[in-house]
Amino acid sequence: MKPILLISIGLLIAGCTTSQHDNHPATTDSVNQNAALQPAELTPVGDTSQNALDWNGTYQGTIPCASCEGIATTVQLNRDNSFTMSSQYLGEDDKVFSSEGKLFWLGRGNIIRLGEGESQPLFLVGENQLFMLDRQGNRITGALAEHYRLEKVQP
Repeated sequence: MKPILLISIGLLIAGCTTSQHDNHPATTDSVNQNAALQPAELTPVGDTSQNALDWNGTYQGTIPCASCEGIATTVQLNRDNSFTMSSQYLGEDDKVFSSEGKLFWLGRGNIIRLGEGESQPLFLVGENQLFMLDRQGNRITGALAEHYRLEKVQP
């Protein structure tokens, strides 16, 4: 009778102790501070721009420019997570700058980075529009904020 009692007490004590990981389960809110700018390793749960919007297509707009009339910008996003981007500095010359590559969904599936490397352009994906973000992944504010938006022109 005593061995059964000792085994029962041992199991009870073992069942009551937990590791530090069990006391603090990982949540999406407790991820490091730079999670919004890191490529998403897991498919986000719930509705995000990535899984709920018809985000692929062509977007156009004129981004403000300090030394020219504006930067005419076109971004083509493809379902295979590839992109092409072209920019022309208005009022300077007719040269068009182009880039293409892979787009990366960041953080919780609402932000994309066009290309590899942290210096590549960031956009918040909205319904039929892209909002250009600053290098830290924040919406641009101020008097010209509304001009940092590309509108979808083709699905």
